[in-house]
Amino acid sequence: MVSVQEIYIRLQKSVEKAVGRPMLTPCDFDYLSSCVFTTTKENISAMTLKRFWGYLGKKNE
Repeated sequence: MVSVQEIYIRLQKSVEKAVGRPMLTPCDFDYLSSCVFTTTKENISAMTLKRFWGYLGKKNE
C-alpha cells in the first residue's frame, strides 16, 4: 500500500514537471500560484503551496 507521504511526493514531482521548475524558493511558489490561477481560474496562495511542499518547515529547521 502506498503511504500518504509518497502520494504527496508524487504529486509534487508531477506539478514541478508540469510547470518546468522545482519548488525551491519563494518566487517559485509565487510562480506556481500564478500558473494555477491562469489554468484553473482558482486561487491557491503561495503560502498554502509552501505548506504543502513542506517549505516552511524546512526553512525553520
